[in-house]
Amino acid sequence: MPARFRSTAAWLALAALCAGGLGACGGGGGESANARQVVKQTFAGQKRVDSGKLDLSLTAKLRATGLAASQVNDPIVLRMSGPFQSRGENALPAMDLVLTATGSGQDFSAGAISTGTKGYVTFQGKPYSVPPDVFAQFKQGFERQQRQDKQRSNLDLTALGINPETWLQNPKNEGDEKVGGADTTHISADVNLDALLNDLDGLFKRADKLGFSRQQLQQLPKGLTSANRRQIKDAIKKGHVDIWTGKDDKTLRRLDLAVTFVVPASLKAQAQGVEGGDLKLTLAVSDVNKKQDINPPANPRPWSELQKQFGSSTLGGLGGLGGSSGTGSSSSGSGSSSGIGSSKRTQRYLKCVQKAKTTQDVTACGSILGR
Repeated sequence: MPARFRSTAAWLALAALCAGGLGACGGGGGESANARQVVKQTFAGQKRVDSGKLDLSLTAKLRATGLAASQVNDPIVLRMSGPFQSRGENALPAMDLVLTATGSGQDFSAGAISTGTKGYVTFQGKPYSVPPDVFAQFKQGFERQQRQDKQRSNLDLTALGINPETWLQNPKNEGDEKVGGADTTHISADVNLDALLNDLDGLFKRADKLGFSRQQLQQLPKGLTSANRRQIKDAIKKGHVDIWTGKDDKTLRRLDLAVTFVVPASLKAQAQGVEGGDLKLTLAVSDVNKKQDINPPANPRPWSELQKQFGSSTLGGLGGLGGSSGTGSSSSGSGSSSGIGSSKRTQRYLKCVQKAKTTQDVTACGSILGR
């Protein structure tokens, strides 16, 4: 991946981090006591959402100069959507989720389907069957994590130093609206960035209480330095959030976060021409707690066919997630000839793209894959 794309991705990740913090907890506090109360009720206590249709998206409209300008003409959109259905406490839910990415002249689509007993993945619109042992390992890992999370369920936001009420300033009750098939109350507010950064810093410092593995903890920052805070505050010029919550059940139906940012002068060299932009995060759940029928895809293709596209060493490793050497290992071996060759070509292609300096260079790299 060229450096310019890595920097763009880094900026998206930074903005998404702030956005994710707001989306996870929300809050109120200011103009309307009614607005404050509605937000508190929405994000307090246990809310059961056993089924529904998820729609999560991040849209970036970037401003850039030079070569980067031609690569960000269109908005960059990342979206995950699809139905989900609980299968009981601690059990892997049934789901049919699709992740799509569009922008910069490229389209990508991948997904995951689980009926609870069988698994499938989709790539560029085509479904593939996941070997039973690979699916079993994933299922066991998910259910084990769910049991661990339940043991930590007594941890609340206050115990982690999170005070959502301080994050939103001047909240306003915009009235009742129909969203996601439900009657909702619409709350809007601006973002208090200082309060958000204070809680984010505290959350990093208490990350050991969140159940991350030692390896994951090592990858997280220990906190926000003064330089980090200054860069984020210099970058984010405006933030606004809208929340739609069930009028009767006070369960979140939709959250929109809009952020305008600029690249600080101190980071323009790393930004490779990106000067700023507008980001919008949308989280919506419709048909809350209405039964969702998740069915296996029609005519799924064999796993080995997907292995040939990526290299057996890449996808074959999925079969060893739980330390087993069953079907995943044997299927890896069955495609070893074409898989290993494909894996090597993929590695050469990625190295070529990383060294590319122009769009013509990136196009030329395609010859390595035989295109």
